[in-house]
Amino acid sequence: MLVYVNASDYMPTTEATGVRLTIHDKEDFPFPDTFGYSAPTGYVSSFGLRLRKMTRLPAPYGDCVPDGKTSDYIYKNYEYSVEGCYRSCFQQLVLKECKCGDPRFPVPPGVTHCEAADPVARRCLDARMNELGGLHGSFRCRFTLVSSSI
Repeated sequence: MLVYVNASDYMPTTEATGVRLTIHDKEDFPFPDTFGYSAPTGYVSSFGLRLRKMTRLPAPYGDCVPDGKTSDYIYKNYEYSVEGCYRSCFQQLVLKECKCGDPRFPVPPGVTHCEAADPVARRCLDARMNELGGLHGSFRCRFTLVSSSI
């Protein structure tokens, strides 16, 4: 694949030019900020792929959920993923405590995102980010794992 990044259109403050690649199943939501790979301009990049199918055991052997999704999963039109679960749990925490949603993630219908210029909302979001370590989500029993090598 040949990609033209049109580097002349980049802002002067941009740290680097290139593309961010995410390799995922078509039913999965891409999370390039977490699972992406950066490919710089002016170089040839090579990516290797390996596909693994995983099956976890449900109760009483484990705590996976057969279809993985729970009612508060925010990526409604996509298959369940652990990253989506963590982001959904975080968004639910923000909605409960801040009365608005983190602007980085989808919100349920009828709910607004927090205003970045609002200092009260900003402090609330910052406080919720510091609480993130205690979150635990459910895991899908069957899933496909794509691992890449550069």
